[in-house]
Amino acid sequence: MDKRGSLKSPLVQYIIGLIVNIVFVVILLNIEVSYRNLQLPEGEYRDNIQKGTDTMTYVQPARNYLEYSIFGRGNAPDYHRTIGYPFYLAVLMKLFGNNWLIATFFVQAFFYASIYPALSKIANILFPDKPSLTTPIFCFYLVSGAYLVQVPVLLTDTFYTVLFTIGLYFGFLSIIRQSWKYLILQLVFIGYAAQVRPNLIYYPFINIFVLWLIANRYNVLSRMKIKGIIITSSAALLLLCNIPSIRNYAHYRFFKPSNLLEHCLFGSLTSEVMKRQNETGTFEEMAQKVKEANDIREKMSLQKKFAIEVCTKYPGATIKIMVRNARSNLLRNSWIEVGPYLEYYWRDITPLTNPLIHLKKSEFLFVATIVWSMVYAIVYIFFGLFLLRLVRKKDWLFFFTILAFISYLVLPTFVAAGGYRYRLPVEGIIGMCAFYEISQMKYLNVIKTGLKVVR
Repeated sequence: MDKRGSLKSPLVQYIIGLIVNIVFVVILLNIEVSYRNLQLPEGEYRDNIQKGTDTMTYVQPARNYLEYSIFGRGNAPDYHRTIGYPFYLAVLMKLFGNNWLIATFFVQAFFYASIYPALSKIANILFPDKPSLTTPIFCFYLVSGAYLVQVPVLLTDTFYTVLFTIGLYFGFLSIIRQSWKYLILQLVFIGYAAQVRPNLIYYPFINIFVLWLIANRYNVLSRMKIKGIIITSSAALLLLCNIPSIRNYAHYRFFKPSNLLEHCLFGSLTSEVMKRQNETGTFEEMAQKVKEANDIREKMSLQKKFAIEVCTKYPGATIKIMVRNARSNLLRNSWIEVGPYLEYYWRDITPLTNPLIHLKKSEFLFVATIVWSMVYAIVYIFFGLFLLRLVRKKDWLFFFTILAFISYLVLPTFVAAGGYRYRLPVEGIIGMCAFYEISQMKYLNVIKTGLKVVR
């Protein structure tokens, strides 16, 4: 049992996380420049740093829903954004009226703090022989700011990650306690997460192995009830995770949750490849064809076909860009995203490099970027050593489940450079595996022995 005042306590972790979240929001709201940059980019704030971001692509459908009862524009349903986050914003708009934006920041402060106890509970389930693991995991992610910096931001990444992580935990509990009640909770949280982000359409197949792994580790796989829970969970998630696809098929006759994949392949990866090959003119010609296409299915088809042609023609350039994107998504830390609220960044961004914003270089953020990149590189090294440990132990189920889980959620993001937020859904799992490996290293015993001698 965890002591009430211990950092191992889920309640203590939640309270500390909540306090940090609230203090962070209050500080930013009380600084004039950051207050301005946290507002929606409209009216007197139309030129703040939110301009050109994804923020309004969630706000506009929410407003439209309150006026027309449709998530989209006017009477036209939105096929680009799934409805989970706009629905959440619409509820807050209805509840808090003109004060809904500030209220949202504090609602998110309360909700996002639950990620810390959820990760600790998952760590205890995966590594029951290391109950002390939860303290360094909690401290690391609290200091890293991974789940903090988006508290006062209207983006889906942390919102989705918290929903998904809590759902993952309840899925584990449904197996360990052989409980349909926890299965329902898993379906509620992961099912809603699938309405927030469109990347869970195939997760039900990964879910089979995730729950199978837990059942195997707790020696309950042979029980019929457990098999029923695994089958029911995966079948129900197959439906829930594809509700956005069903919605788009009903309105636009394409069975995909969003056009986001084609949009990123074309607008991010392909455009970068063509720029590198000095064929910007060719890309712009295709972009014009896409713009002129009336049907969304035709647009998506043109984007996908052109992207495949370009990536096949220039595999070297494509790989280089994806490696660069991977480096950004895996190594960039979250704290550098706080700088823009104060109009600073780790490097200069002028209207020449980005016509929408002008950020001054901060030496502190520059150093922090380098330091945290090194820290995350070390985390990934220990995660790799953890995977090697599984191979040496021939724990193939754990090895392939973890690898499939992380690959499914991370590899598709390499088509674009989105920074730390693209790895958020798996960051907690990677971290706990890395810290477990660190705890198993023999040199730690040497260090502990040395400290005792000094004392």
